[in-house]
Amino acid sequence: MPYDALTLDTSAVHRAGLRLESGLLGQLSQFADLPSDLVLSEIVTRELVRHLTQNGKKTRDAAISALTDVDQQQLSDKPLLDELKALLRDSREVAPKRVAAFCEAADAAIVPASLCPIDHLLKLHFSSGPPFAAASDKKSEFLVITFRR
Repeated sequence: MPYDALTLDTSAVHRAGLRLESGLLGQLSQFADLPSDLVLSEIVTRELVRHLTQNGKKTRDAAISALTDVDQQQLSDKPLLDELKALLRDSREVAPKRVAAFCEAADAAIVPASLCPIDHLLKLHFSSGPPFAAASDKKSEFLVITFRR
């Protein structure tokens, strides 16, 4: 059966190291003008924003902690360290822009969740309610079947 669309789930993006701009994910932009489409569900894009935000916060917090340690050890001038800390951006602002830029570069179509009557499921998913509770290492998986146009 020939396919005219490609889709990704969040785990595939994780396996690629959440690197949207480089590596295999970055190479998806080369297919933007081809007849096949990259199709992402709203769920995947929202999960990507959430994961990038969380990872970015951890990284930013670690950088600030390291700069604080540098200051405490008097390994640099405090004004310079304060300037470096101020240059670090908030991942809550950066993550949505990264996902949007990735989607634009790859000419990805976003399938809105509103096309399916799953509002309650989405609320459970993003509030980490069952079956999406964060207690287990792996959330329950859902299969999305896309039919050929």
